[in-house]
Amino acid sequence: MFEPYYRELQAYLTRQTRDAEIACDIAQESYVRVLCLHQAGEAIAEPRALLYRVAKNLLVDHIRRERFRDLDSLETVDEGDLLLATEDP
Repeated sequence: MFEPYYRELQAYLTRQTRDAEIACDIAQESYVRVLCLHQAGEAIAEPRALLYRVAKNLLVDHIRRERFRDLDSLETVDEGDLLLATEDP
């Protein structure tokens, strides 16, 4: 039911993330979530649309985590390093 969309979804996610490994992870997680819904007896009228919606939501979550991680890494920068970086040469 969902298999025909895997390569298409993975290509889309690779374009969005610019990272084939991350795209593969998001695609697989999307499939797992949609498959769980299907196995739970949920009626899925538009499997491709649902798969893409789940993938887009996971992609947004991934981007948010990356931004948070970047901000978190700034907190570990030594204050002296920041002063040196802002001084004129």
